[in-house]
Amino acid sequence: MKFDLKNLFKKKKPKAQSNKPLFGVDADDDWRIVMFVFLSLTLVVFVWNGFIFYKTNSYLKKESAKEIGTKLIDQKTLEELVVKYISQALEFEKVKTETATLIDPSR
Repeated sequence: MKFDLKNLFKKKKPKAQSNKPLFGVDADDDWRIVMFVFLSLTLVVFVWNGFIFYKTNSYLKKESAKEIGTKLIDQKTLEELVVKYISQALEFEKVKTETATLIDPSR
């Protein structure tokens, strides 16, 4: 490749601007544009999903199940939760068996 010093500093003529639309003229070019956009967006979605999966499953690389042990839930909290559900079940049974004590205002 030769460098021509005479033409190096000459002003270049601006290329003619055309009003030809980019999309809708040639079907082959249109399909190339559509496929490029589709594949680009698909790649972005896969990368984003991989990033989110990596961030949300970060516990896998911190410690394994063997290192955690068998005590995963606080015993006291679990017992309080069981007592709460038992009391709710008893209250619901009491409500089902009792009759209403209100007086009917329509009579």
